Amino acid sequence: MTKLATFDDDAALVEIKHQAKRQWNVQPSDFANLCSNPIRKIVDNIKKPATSTKTLIPLSLGDPTVFGNLHCPDVLVQAIVRNTRSMQHNGYIHSAGSEAARAAIAQHFGNMRAPLTMDDIIIASGCSGAIEIALRGLLNPGDNILLPKPGFPLYQALCEAHKIECRFYNLKPENNWEVDLEHMQSLVDDNTKAILVNNPSNPCGSVYSKPHLEAILALAELNKIPIIADEIYGDMVFGSNVFFPMAALTKTVPVVAVGGLAKQFLIPGWRVGWVMVHDRNSILKDVRTAYFKLSQNILGANSLVQVRSSRQRWAVFFFNNSVSVILSMIRVIRVQFQIC
Repeated sequence: MTKLATFDDDAALVEIKHQAKRQWNVQPSDFANLCSNPIRKIVDNIKKPATSTKTLIPLSLGDPTVFGNLHCPDVLVQAIVRNTRSMQHNGYIHSAGSEAARAAIAQHFGNMRAPLTMDDIIIASGCSGAIEIALRGLLNPGDNILLPKPGFPLYQALCEAHKIECRFYNLKPENNWEVDLEHMQSLVDDNTKAILVNNPSNPCGSVYSKPHLEAILALAELNKIPIIADEIYGDMVFGSNVFFPMAALTKTVPVVAVGGLAKQFLIPGWRVGWVMVHDRNSILKDVRTAYFKLSQNILGANSLVQVRSSRQRWAVFFFNNSVSVILSMIRVIRVQFQIC
């Protein structure tokens, strides 16, 4: 027989009765409510007219694998299979990425004009994850950042979620979408903590000249503001265009560059990105430390993709072949839609 609890204290009994009247009221966090990617509001609502027999071609997609005509190199698949079967890469690795992978990234992207060591590299979950680390290590709520307009919508989404003010500098469509430097300068104040430059540009497709990048760096130097350089498309330039990494064009302005494997090797779902801290004068010494701290609570890429391979010559051949395929697709589209 169950014995009912008794209460000698009338006040305690009143409190129990009061609590019994309470209703469930569980709400999402303020942070979650601030998370919204503006591009989703557009893309998710694109509908083909019911009366149309034409196929909808979604040009907004940033996934090179979605139509099935571009595939990652087989050597990558073999490497993942080999790494899995070895049973040597199933454990935890350093939160900022394996030393082998970070050293390989530093070796590939570093040079005399923009030296790097593995201690300058943080591996993230895709380039999007790298962008979040780059932003959160530099800016506090209430700070502002200068972003390109038009630009990649995720920049705004990440900033607004962390209560960072977005100030959008204009790009000039009549001049290959170059930055309106006068407008950029007008946006700067004491709370401006970073300038984000996306080159080559998404969505504009522009590739900035060396003099134009140097002009942006001069503005950053004048105002003593670091650059966040989103260079995920750095190797994907066509014709006479030449890509110049921003870090290689300055000896004074600290540049936090982000990149990844998604576009170049057609593996966006593998989620491999990185942050590269170019800081010759130790201006970002404490920020670099902050990035490594952030890597402890922002998930990076998995261990299987961070094993250094001895077969590296295939990369150039594969990428050149992918570029050839993309160029042929561009020619078809130009003819089909009569684009100059």
